[in-house]
Amino acid sequence: MAKNIFKENILKVSSKRLEEIEKAVSLKNLVLFSFLFSFLALGVIGLSYRLLPEKIPLFYSRPWGEEQLAQKQLFFLVPGLMSVFSLLNFCLAKIVLKKSNNFLSIMLCFFSFFLCLIGLVGVVKIVLLMI
Repeated sequence: MAKNIFKENILKVSSKRLEEIEKAVSLKNLVLFSFLFSFLALGVIGLSYRLLPEKIPLFYSRPWGEEQLAQKQLFFLVPGLMSVFSLLNFCLAKIVLKKSNNFLSIMLCFFSFFLCLIGLVGVVKIVLLMI
């Protein structure tokens, strides 16, 4: 009996917190800023493209040296992949939202937002390193 009451109270508190998060952060704003970050990264690459050397450090998971370098044309993959993953996550969030699982849809949108933010920061850092 006490276990059921405890479980119900936890569910009430978590649903209230979820409603507070939904009020504080609009999913449309997350979508807007995610794509804004993608286009900003594309703009930063486009504006600095002529100033970049032929090879740029793009593959940081590889050993240091020549293996980390990639052709500068591959640099356009970063904002492209950011946009594709964001679009995929937002479509999944919309499908999940129809099934009334708000938490999962919010997490998908937050993931896309932070992915695009980190991608933009990475692009800017690489450009500033190479110029």
